[in-house]
Formats: sequence, C-alpha cells, structure tokens
Amino acid sequence: MTLLAPPDVVVLDFIFAMNRWEVFAWTARREATRSEDPSSHLRAVTQALTEVFAQHCTPRELTLERASSFENPPRYDPTREAVIEQQIDDERAIVTTKRVTNAGSVRFQYGLVLTEASWLIDRLRKRDGATWVPAAL
Repeated sequence: MTLLAPPDVVVLDFIFAMNRWEVFAWTARREATRSEDPSSHLRAVTQALTEVFAQHCTPRELTLERASSFENPPRYDPTREAVIEQQIDDERAIVTTKRVTNAGSVRFQYGLVLTEASWLIDRLRKRDGATWVPAAL
C-alpha cells in the first residue's frame, strides 16, 4: 500500500514548485532579453509550468486562467505562505493558507480532490472581505 501525501503537503509542494518556476521564468526572460530573440524563453517557461500543473493539479479546464505570468520577487514564496488549516472530507479537502504580502496578508483556500494516485489541487479561492472569491492558480 502506497501512502499518499496529505493535502497540506501537496499544497506546500505546489507552492515550492511554483516558486522555483517563477525564479526560473524570471531568469530565462532576463537572459532572453539580451539575445537575438527576446521571446526565446517562452517555450521552456511554458513547458516548465505545464509540468508543475501536471504534477500538482487536476487536468480539467479551469474557469480562470492558470498563472502564466511571473513576478520578481515571486508571488509564490514558501517563506511567506503557510498552511493555517486543513479540512478533509472523504475525497475532497480544503487547505487554507495565509500569504504575507507587502500590503498585509491574504488568505487562500486550495480545493483538492483525491484521485487513485494522489491529492490534486482543483481550485483556488481568495478571501475578499467576508467572502471567498475564485482566484487563478
């Protein structure tokens, strides 16, 4: 019997993977701007993002675009985002995180589903006042 990583670990792994991707994407873009083809980084950056989502997220179409933009400093930063709550109900889970930003802190809810092989992130919501609103992964 294979032990599955719990939902909170899957979310933290995703945050680490997205952080690595954003650092890679930023570096690749900076290097490409000095080359003959300033858009030469796009294929590798897109492929790397596709691999992160294939490993951590459900393959279904999302209503909001997946994060194809990157920032410096990275938006996903494991030193600034921590799990504060986890709720598991059979084949679904919600992992709530708190992300510290320059403007304060924001809470996120990662919705996960259990597949035969692992927990996968299915959606993301962000706290906006008293309500949770959909957010792009």
